[in-house]
Amino acid sequence: MPLLTIDQVHHIAVDEMQHTHEEEISMLNEINALATIYENDKTKHEELENKLDEYIKHVKVHFANEERLMRLYQFPPYQMHKAEHDRVLHELNDVLIRWKQHGEIDAIIVYLRQSVEWIINHISTMDNMTAMFIS
Repeated sequence: MPLLTIDQVHHIAVDEMQHTHEEEISMLNEINALATIYENDKTKHEELENKLDEYIKHVKVHFANEERLMRLYQFPPYQMHKAEHDRVLHELNDVLIRWKQHGEIDAIIVYLRQSVEWIINHISTMDNMTAMFIS
């Protein structure tokens, strides 16, 4: 069962942003499935680590692109939106360090499950306002 489906999040008026959200939700669900399997099958370590690395790269590109759009269109609450991106990247990096240095699969699983509410809220508020301003 997926952690999150695209139907659970607000549809964004900027196609580029919407597509990125769809990709990220799919990746999040893949990581959750791998993490769940990994709890009983440690042979999935490399696959899980690769998917986590891919996810963080995607999130960084996602946030950088939104920030580029906000600067391009001179979105007034740019700093607030960027600060939230920075906070989430910091949390994600912390979780990945705990995973890579100490093998803390629980940190990954807890982060994934807690991130669902943040994703839903962030997309429906900050990303939606940004997209409406841009469009």
